Amino acid sequence: MILVSLYTCCIDTTNSKEFFNESREIISDFKEKEKEIYGRLDPSIRHHIQKRGISIKANTYIGFDTNSLVSAQLAVTTKTYVHIPRVTGYKISVLDEKSNKVIKLKTNSPSFNYVKIESSIQMCINRIRSTKYSHHDRDMLIVSECLRMIRGLSYFEHPDYTIFSLPRSIIQPYIQYGGSFSFKQIVEISSSLSKTYLDNSNKILMKLIKTISDKKFNLVEGRDKFCDEIYKVFGGYKEIEELTGDNVTPLPLIPFDSLPTLQDEKRLTRNYVNELFDQKVSITNTKSYYIIAHLTPADLSLLSDFKDIKEELTIVNGSFVTIGKPITVSGKRVHIRDTMLLAPGSSRSLANIGRLYSEEFNKVKINKEDLEDMQGFLFRDKEKFTEYALKDAIISLIHAS
Repeated sequence: MILVSLYTCCIDTTNSKEFFNESREIISDFKEKEKEIYGRLDPSIRHHIQKRGISIKANTYIGFDTNSLVSAQLAVTTKTYVHIPRVTGYKISVLDEKSNKVIKLKTNSPSFNYVKIESSIQMCINRIRSTKYSHHDRDMLIVSECLRMIRGLSYFEHPDYTIFSLPRSIIQPYIQYGGSFSFKQIVEISSSLSKTYLDNSNKILMKLIKTISDKKFNLVEGRDKFCDEIYKVFGGYKEIEELTGDNVTPLPLIPFDSLPTLQDEKRLTRNYVNELFDQKVSITNTKSYYIIAHLTPADLSLLSDFKDIKEELTIVNGSFVTIGKPITVSGKRVHIRDTMLLAPGSSRSLANIGRLYSEEFNKVKINKEDLEDMQGFLFRDKEKFTEYALKDAIISLIHAS
């Protein structure tokens, strides 16, 4: 309490108009003292006085299946999330610095007034944020309120963010017949297939945020008036509505020579923009990949580079998955999921999982001869074989993405 009060005092002093009339030496001393006290604040308090920027998280989900490498098939879809920071009230807590999660502590005590301490700390936090980040907090509130109004965007509240999600992209299937197939190929092909949609959705988001900024909404006349103005402007947004298409029927099969050119991709990028808001705002983009299969030991073990990744997998109820730390392939973060672990206890086959959804996701039926001779099935009826093979990847994708 003493430290946060001293820090508040430093912030008030270093941001006052009179302070800038002082000598350079005094200014330097105060700035150093401010940094020193900040470093001694409890991490849970520092967490509440940080300036957070906008985060855009692009996830690529890949349904994967093999038929003893007679073929390997993928079904790829993407989903983009935007995290807008929100300011929440302080509760006595500790910060788990590994996960960056705030863990609230029990504050039931007949002999100590925790509520008063929390109120006092909250007053200091409010004063600090008002002095340092008032424009930033206002701008993030305005962006969040506007995004809530737009049809096609869903959202939910996280303690530190409001998380908005764009519509999932249409499923893009891909199949390779015969030969070897590697884990690295899965990631690289999926990256190529998802690139166009992710680039487009990122452009739409940035254009939308700029549109909100250009409207110059404000809270001067109160929150009700503020909300009324937003309602008049937002609701529909053409670019978002165009993304909300038929997410059930997959796109046409794409041949290998039509794959978009694969370019170097950074897992994380951060830019600082000055032109959108009154205060500089960081915009962080991160990309992650999720490979989803049904009975992963059967599918992953057939990959030509399985030996390179097997030590990074965890066995859960007989399934190969990643827990916590993802696998890094060509600079990309890749998570492994198994729909066997997500299936109802008595209905774990892909056929039963497909029935949980619409008829479009029912498993393709084939006769016993074709089931026992996939190579012959491919030779006899390539079109039916392709339909059968791709449906398995699509069902896994839909069930876990």
